Amino acid sequence: ERLLIGRVELDPLELRTRIAELARQWPGNTYNPFERNCNHFTDFLCRELTSKPAPPFINEFTHSRFVRGVFYGCVMPVGRCLEKWYDYGGITYTDDAGVAGGESNDLGISGARGINQVLVEAANSRKATANTLFKEGHYAEAREAYNKAMGYLATMSRRTEEEDEVCTQADEVRMALLLNLAACDLKSQDYARAVDTCDQVLENQPGNQKARYRRGIACSHLGRLDAATADFRKVLQTAEDEGDSATVRDARREIARVKQLSDVERAEDRALAKRMMGVGNNNNNNNDNDDPL
Repeated sequence: ERLLIGRVELDPLELRTRIAELARQWPGNTYNPFERNCNHFTDFLCRELTSKPAPPFINEFTHSRFVRGVFYGCVMPVGRCLEKWYDYGGITYTDDAGVAGGESNDLGISGARGINQVLVEAANSRKATANTLFKEGHYAEAREAYNKAMGYLATMSRRTEEEDEVCTQADEVRMALLLNLAACDLKSQDYARAVDTCDQVLENQPGNQKARYRRGIACSHLGRLDAATADFRKVLQTAEDEGDSATVRDARREIARVKQLSDVERAEDRALAKRMMGVGNNNNNNNDNDDPL
């Protein structure tokens, strides 16, 4: 039986994004059969989307003392006994097609696989919004939006399939988000955080030249000139091998800039050493003058 609760003035993608935002407040480890079950989530979702509650009868059993007594007095003890002989491997979602059923399939939502797809698309949608903010120069707001997109991906259901298409998409989106976060950090002159963010990308994708290039820029502003030069030289070598003339030009420009910084730093060190030597000689002369005749 289907009941009309209300209507939502959102397009399918906006609805997916909203559901993903709300789902983050209901992680699986907070489940409770009497206080926080799927029917509670249904009521929560109805209220958030339509400002109207779900029909009260869907959760009537949670108020029954008899049901609670049977659950805690019988079901739970039996479950604990069965755990000794039954190896429960957890939910694998090997075939969750048609779990959601009905019109939800029109939105591409079907079980855990479906909600994962929702989360990836919500992250992509939020990333697009953040990209616009970044182009307009609103770097703090863009960073917040990128982080929100990262949060969507962090709440995805874990699956056993190593090559699952949705999880592969999520990894690609996550790497793009991290690169964009690093760009925000560079614009905000938060160079230490930019280095940490680029490190996360390079841990997963050692050959990511964009992450290496941005890390090099951050390192150069932190005074880590040798590290910056090493990053730019690797970027330059890869760009030359691939025939990427634009990146070759940019890498050479940055190498020249870092070399200038290194030359200035060495000149300052030499000047400081000379001053220190001069001070030492003056002190020696003063000590001689203080000696008794």
